Amino acid sequence: MMESQQSLLNMWAVNVQGCFGLLGMALKSRLMAREGSIVLFSSVAARTGGAGLVSYTASKGAIESATRSLALELAPQKIRVNVVAPGIVRTPMSDSYLSKLSPEQITQLEAKHLFGFGQPEDVAGPVAFLLSEDARWITGSVLVVDGGYSIG
Repeated sequence: MMESQQSLLNMWAVNVQGCFGLLGMALKSRLMAREGSIVLFSSVAARTGGAGLVSYTASKGAIESATRSLALELAPQKIRVNVVAPGIVRTPMSDSYLSKLSPEQITQLEAKHLFGFGQPEDVAGPVAFLLSEDARWITGSVLVVDGGYSIG
């Protein structure tokens, strides 16, 4: 069943407006240096979808789409913009989501992650890479870090 309009608006406010509002303030205040790097967060769900996740997947898809435009807009300042799209990573937020599922659903979902659910460290390394000089030639990209979920 389609989520409510209020659910969509709330998710959009947090994931899209919050993300780009904060980014806009950082750019306007000059907290973002020339030749810097920005890493935004999406979700593998933006690519795979999911029943009952319309608001969430739409908001994360918007971040991925806007990142390509931001990369073009900020390139003259030598600022790189990329996105990391993780699968399920064990955090309090994912635990809250998983608590609404049956044990069988959790088992099935974890099995789709070929290497199991992730840990925060599994995403931190790729983010650190994208922020580093080693990624100086990467911009406008989405790095999927999902333990194989999107190919399974």
